[in-house]
Parts: sequence; structure tokens; C-alpha cells
Amino acid sequence: MLWNILWIGQKLVLLFITFIPNQFGIECRTSSLNVEDPETWKRLADERFNKFEQSLSYLFMKRPKNVILFIGDGMSLNTVTGARYLKAENMDLLGGDVQLVWDDWPVASLVRTFNSDRLTTDSGSAATAFLSGVKGPHYTVGITGTVKCCKCTQLANLEKAKSSLQYASSAGMSTGIVTTTRITHATPAAAYANLLHRDWESNGETSDLGFKCTDAATQLITNASNVNVIMGGGASEFYSTNDTLIFDAKGNAMIHVISFVNGRRCRRD
Repeated sequence: MLWNILWIGQKLVLLFITFIPNQFGIECRTSSLNVEDPETWKRLADERFNKFEQSLSYLFMKRPKNVILFIGDGMSLNTVTGARYLKAENMDLLGGDVQLVWDDWPVASLVRTFNSDRLTTDSGSAATAFLSGVKGPHYTVGITGTVKCCKCTQLANLEKAKSSLQYASSAGMSTGIVTTTRITHATPAAAYANLLHRDWESNGETSDLGFKCTDAATQLITNASNVNVIMGGGASEFYSTNDTLIFDAKGNAMIHVISFVNGRRCRRD
């Protein structure tokens, strides 16, 4: 009996070992689309817009004056369903008896996410797709699929994804970024930065790896000059490790101006 169990277990292990690589191998297959070329996504968007402009919905639609994009972390179907059930539990109701705010909206849709180089995306490249309309490689921010993650190299214009905030500013519109996380975090950084690694938020992260790339904190100063409102956390990302925040008598952090001297970030009271 024991030998039969061991023999069956061995077969199952062999089946498991041969099955798993085949499943993960799907990421190595060639896509029917040139996902690395940003022009691919522009072409697809143009086709969708042209088709929509020929629909009855477009004829009766009023042109929006402003656009506000809310991005919630962890908005998968499982998480949203869990939130709905939690709300019901707190109200002492059944899960099917309550709705979240967006359940009452006139239009709702699902968005599928994937990177230019793998099936499962991360928040940095997902935010790039939301804000720039192109697919980028895993673990990057504001990067097109023409380059890969993690090497500190100078980027060509083709390799930089242009944020919709830049287009809006060029059109004379006011723009803003408001976040409950660090302003240099991967998701909000996609609005203004081009990073070959999402963790390059400040000089500290890049220096620890033995080199210095243009980090998100620097790019917020140099690239986001046309953004009218910037609100978020992460003030420490704009100070060196030797800096100490100064607080007033009420415990509020004093306001400092960040300046740049010979490419180095300095603090000036």
C-alpha cells in the first residue's frame, strides 16, 4: 500500500514539474501585436476613437469639461467583492444587499492589465498604461516597451512615455496630482517621471545600488513644472539622509525650499 502511494505521488510530482513550466512559458510566446512599439497603442486607440465617433452614443454625448482619474490600489474583482462583503458585515446585512458607490454609476467596465514583457503587471507600469496609453516593461515607470527594466542608461525620446498631464498642460489646461501615498511612489510618479526602476524614488535608492540615476524626486522638480497642484506624502524623499526636519512650536514641519546646486539636491530654509 505504501509503495503504491509513493509511486502515485512520484507520478503526480513529475506531472506537476512538467506542467508548471509550460504554464509559465506563455510569457515567452510571441504576441500578434508589436507590444513594444508605442505606435501600436496609438493606432489601436485611434481605431477605437474613430469607431466610437460613429456611434449614436457619441452624437448625444456632451464634451466633458474636466477629467478626474481616481486610481485605487488593489482594485481586482476579488478585492472589490471583499470590500462589498465587509461593508455588508459592518451593516449587519447580507453581501448581496449592499452596493459600493460605483455600483450605482451609469457606466462601469473592466480593464485588463498586462505588461509589454509579462502577463502580470505591477502598479508602476499599470499607471503608465493608464496615464500614457502605452504598454511598458515590468517594474518601470513612464517607459515604453522599447527598453527593459533596471539598467541606468540615458533614455531616448522614443523610450519615454508621455503622460496625459503633459498633453493637457500643452493644451492650456490646469493639471494636478493628489495622492495618499508618497508623491514619488510608482503610481503617482507615472504622471511626470520616466524611471527604469520603480524604486528609484530618491538618490538614496540609486546610491545604494552603486550608481546615481535621475530619480523621481528630481524629476518631480524638473519635469512637473507645469503641474499646478501637487499634494502627497514622502517629504523625506526630497532630503538627504543627513537632513533633519525642523518643526515649529505646534509640531508642524517647517516649509523648506528645495534647490539644486551642481546637480545635487540641497535644502534651503
